[in-house]
Amino acid sequence: NRTYYYQGSFKVLNIPYNKNYEKETSPENNYISKILETKMVDAFQSSNIYRQYINSQVITLV
Repeated sequence: NRTYYYQGSFKVLNIPYNKNYEKETSPENNYISKILETKMVDAFQSSNIYRQYINSQVITLV
């Protein structure tokens, strides 16, 4: 099996900005990252293209 990586971008709406989101090790960054990753996984798994990418997954946000 080969691993392929895809990069994308998106804009987060309706979440007030917090300067601590910029610090990778901050509790705020960890909290919001987990929320966003969960939402991305849910959106991906409920999309029409999910079946075309059976072994694909959202790995992490950087």
